[in-house]
Amino acid sequence: MALIYSQRGEILHQLGRYSEALQALEQAIELAPDFTSAYTHKAEVLANLRRYEEALSAYDQLIRLDPDHYFAYWEKAEFLGRIGREEDALATYDQFIERTPHSFEGYQWKLFFLS
Repeated sequence: MALIYSQRGEILHQLGRYSEALQALEQAIELAPDFTSAYTHKAEVLANLRRYEEALSAYDQLIRLDPDHYFAYWEKAEFLGRIGREEDALATYDQFIERTPHSFEGYQWKLFFLS
């Protein structure tokens, strides 16, 4: 059932119906608090609603639930960059690099961000 709510939230988000999308995603999380996909979409919806601190909390929860979810670090860092928090974005890239020092993605993303 959580998957259905999460997918509904993603579709509503794509339609620009952010408040409804957020409600659906929160229902998904209520049903399955460890459903990482719902946190990804929730962060994006909250960002579109300009609820930036809540969006960051959703990214942080996603990383807590799945610290090996490398894409979560990238999404969070990109979001931080978009809202003008460049130092925090770089710190997030560094977190990913520390976690996966043999992975080239973190270095690549950080270099791209710096350019």
